[in-house]
Amino acid sequence: GFTAEIIERAGSWPAGGAGLFIPGNGARALDVLGLADEVLNRAVRVTHQRVLDHTGRHLAEIELTQLWNPIGPCLGIARRELHSILLEGAGVPIRLGTTVTMLSQEASKVNVVFADGSSSTYDLVVGADGIHSSIRRLVFGGPRPRHLGQVSWRFVVDSSDRVDAWTVMLDRQRAFLRMPIGQNRLYCYADLSALATEDPSHRDLDRFRALFEDFAEPVPSILRELRGFDSIYFSPIEEILTDPWVHGRFALIGDAAHTTSPI
Repeated sequence: GFTAEIIERAGSWPAGGAGLFIPGNGARALDVLGLADEVLNRAVRVTHQRVLDHTGRHLAEIELTQLWNPIGPCLGIARRELHSILLEGAGVPIRLGTTVTMLSQEASKVNVVFADGSSSTYDLVVGADGIHSSIRRLVFGGPRPRHLGQVSWRFVVDSSDRVDAWTVMLDRQRAFLRMPIGQNRLYCYADLSALATEDPSHRDLDRFRALFEDFAEPVPSILRELRGFDSIYFSPIEEILTDPWVHGRFALIGDAAHTTSPI
């Protein structure tokens, strides 16, 4: 029953991105939005989560269908595919290329000034603008994200192997995760303990491969498939927890409110 408007700081929708794991409760939320069928058509059902050490020794396994039944299936999907489905299903006005610069709250409304010089009033402002949220800074005054002593890489590779499991391989200071997101497509995530927030591989593929060269197959083979760093997304792992998440007619959701380590 609400009339919503989406404000997006980017000038155009990004075409890239890696992969996403959607657990059963996420699939249930997509069903409520009427988007579950379209997502299921483009996603892969992930039936198990497996935990191995870096030598390939089996440590634990979770049967996801049993765990999440009857909430919903667990899914692996390319980020761009999910983004496209959400964009097509939004059905509300979207303003690109601007962001919020000033906010003021009155008894029955919020006054908003945008970077392009325009202004408007709303009943409610929801900050869904990520770990470096401008809404969190303007309304709550912080806090700043905290570096967790880890850095990460995310990428997608082609794979001819049939994979239906979310699989992570763990070492004391490193992790490598792989998950199916489509026909012959794998989403991969790797992390490494590091005090600095800069990329320790310096965007050099040989250095990056060397960081995980002692992991068991298929990790070395996956890394050999990489042809350049343009398709690899690097980021330090940061954490934030805002309490409270709501103040009057303002609310934070997602990474703006509670960013946690990926695994």
